[in-house]
Amino acid sequence: MSVKQKTSYIKTDDKAELYYEVHGTSGPVLVFSNGLACPINHWHNQIEHFSKNFRVLAYDLRGHHKSSRGLLKKITMDLLAHDLLKILDTAFPNESSALFFGHSYGVPISLKLAALAPEKCKALVLVNGFYKNPFSEVLDEKQIIDAVEAFKVFSLSAPRLTKWIWKNGVDSSFFRKTTGCLGGFNPERMPVKDMEIYSKAVASIDLQSFLNHFKALIRFNFSADSALVKCPTLIVHGERDQIIQESQNIELAEMIENSFYQKLSEGSHCTPLDVPVKLNKVIEDFIETRVIS
Repeated sequence: MSVKQKTSYIKTDDKAELYYEVHGTSGPVLVFSNGLACPINHWHNQIEHFSKNFRVLAYDLRGHHKSSRGLLKKITMDLLAHDLLKILDTAFPNESSALFFGHSYGVPISLKLAALAPEKCKALVLVNGFYKNPFSEVLDEKQIIDAVEAFKVFSLSAPRLTKWIWKNGVDSSFFRKTTGCLGGFNPERMPVKDMEIYSKAVASIDLQSFLNHFKALIRFNFSADSALVKCPTLIVHGERDQIIQESQNIELAEMIENSFYQKLSEGSHCTPLDVPVKLNKVIEDFIETRVIS
């Protein structure tokens, strides 16, 4: 198991307290960004592996788990990227750059950071992510936002009922089985313990905070900024992922000039937990041949 060298919080201007932890004692800095509602545990196999030769920074997004959401109600990728930059500068004040890893929702956060502060970004590793509304083939942005706003109104009118439904519906075997069937994870590969940690983590998220993040997800579109990413970029897609279409990752690889695309068999949307050995090897090869060589 990886040994945490440090756990701490930073405070933002809008009074959010953001939790982070550092693993490892030497080497380049790797920064891990989580998916929507996901805990740091989603990266635990990579943190344990890479902290042997790198310093690893993991953190909770605002409004997630040990991080508070602050006073700002509107969430944007710009805000989340600046949160991450502030955490990085606090944890490693003497480091000029780092390698940024993003999974799912962590991918647009990492992309936005690479566009806002290219000098900070030595390389990107983007796993099962997206660069625009991942549900646009089903509903357009306005339809989804309208549905989210309607649900927010309902949840505020019946907060106790909504909270009970959210907590008990998500933290359940039914949710875990359904998520597996939908390609959220590979039940043949992902440990049951990690499935349970995930569902409990999602159930613990404040619903209003979750919905605000979800709106940021829907509104994000990186097409116009893709040319700003100049660093080596590894894009990974799990072949069993049915949450994010492979076309999103292929298109992103085509848009970023210095990118490398890798598809992993048996990986679902939660590739870091499904096939950690395969993923770690692909990342190691990328770092050795494209970043440090």
